[in-house]
Formats: sequence, C-alpha cells, structure tokens
Amino acid sequence: RQPYEHHLIATMPNATMGLFGLALDGNPMPTHHLYVADMNGRVVRMGLDHDASAPQLFAQSPPPLSGRGWMASMWNVLTFDPAGNLLMTDDKPRLWRVTPNGTPSIWFTDPRIAGYFGFAGGPLGGRIDPTGKWFYFTITVSAAYPLESVVYRLRLVDQPTADDLELVHRFPFVPGEPLPQATGLAFAESGNIYGSLIGPNQIAVLDPSGTEIRRISSPLFDSPWGLAFVGQSLLVTNADIQPVESPSKWNVLKVYAGENGLALNRPRTS
Repeated sequence: RQPYEHHLIATMPNATMGLFGLALDGNPMPTHHLYVADMNGRVVRMGLDHDASAPQLFAQSPPPLSGRGWMASMWNVLTFDPAGNLLMTDDKPRLWRVTPNGTPSIWFTDPRIAGYFGFAGGPLGGRIDPTGKWFYFTITVSAAYPLESVVYRLRLVDQPTADDLELVHRFPFVPGEPLPQATGLAFAESGNIYGSLIGPNQIAVLDPSGTEIRRISSPLFDSPWGLAFVGQSLLVTNADIQPVESPSKWNVLKVYAGENGLALNRPRTS
C-alpha cells in the first residue's frame, strides 16, 4: 500500500458548503483522475499519481448561476455515463451533464423533482442501473409527495423529456416516526437498489421493480449518507447531521450485503 495522502481543495470564497460526490475515470496512470463535486456549483479534477498537480477547476455552473454558491446551484453526486459525460444532481431542482471537455448544461428539470423546502430537498443521490438505460436518483424530501422521499429514474438519452421520467419508489412519511430522507444510491449486479435513509438511519433495499424487500439497520448508523459497493459489502458514510454533529461518529462503515455490487462506469477521458 502507498502511504496515506491528502489534498486541500479550496472551495469558493465565503462558501458555506463544502465537497460532496466523487467519481473516477478509467485512464491508466499517470493520467488517472479523480473528480470532486464542490456543492457551490463546481467540479474539480485532480491526478492520482505521485507527481499530481494541485486540483484544477474542471467545470462550473454557467452565468447567471456561477459565483453565487449553493443557493444558486448545489452539485452533489457525480456519475459517469458510458460516453464519458458526468451526470450531476442539483437540488434546485436540476440534473446536469458535463461533457468530457468540461462544458456543463442543464440536462433535465421538472416540477416533480422539486424539494419540499424549495431551495433544498431535491435531487441528491444518483446512479446508472445495470441495463445502462436509466439514471436513478433520489429526492430527499419531495414537494410532489409532501414529506415523502422518492426514487425516480430518467431515461438515459441526450435530451430527456417529461415522458422519460418514471417513479420508482416512495418512502412514506408516518406521523410520529422520523422523516424518511433518501440520500445515496448503489446498485447490485442483480439490479437490486440500495438507498440510504437519514431520519430512520437505515438502508432500504428495493428489487429491480422498485418494491422494498428489506431494511438494514444498525446502532452504528447515524445519518447514513453515501453508499459504495466493495465486493459484496457496502461502504456507508456517516454524516451525523441530526440533531447535533459529533466528530466521533464521522466515520465509514462496512456492511455485508450478500451480493456483488455493480461496477461503476469509468470511461477513458481526455
């Protein structure tokens, strides 16, 4: 193993949000890159070889959104499609696509994907399914289904329309119980969908049709946020955002899922 390394990535001046999603390309060393979402409407790219230069700006939300921070455009999860475009969730509510040369554009928006709180609560987690035909994404707290959390899927085409959006699953709000808030997504090779839920602090497992088949619970979960498969296990990031932050709970947990995870798209990039 190589020694532990870290890089400091500067966010926008006076930013109140930091970094979020990660994605890797499939380039060989020394041109292998890590892409990092800055929730203030930017993506930075950095090399992963030992002589890597400082992180460089790869894409930024265009005017009039640029430079206005997360209240204008909050880029969250990064997902490569097979063609090498980066798909990104933004809870304003929009889905973005960044071409391999770093040009961003709004890929899809629709009132149905708005968050309950208007400026927040919209699209967050996102992943492409095993067929490669759909982009699945979560709505943390839905406006279309008040106080519910929702998983949608959007047909993976160049210019999706409203007819390309389909409802996959709704996590209902039950009075007296914690508000379900879907965050990260991960696919198994089987097509089963794993979604993290802050509030109840669980991982929900849906079958390929969108029917919930089980929940994974643990007293170690505290606002589970991001999910990533490693073999037959899930890595789960604890955010601990409710009700008060505690660094002792800022950790990554490993959870045995019992099935192989779906490999992410890692295309060659220029």
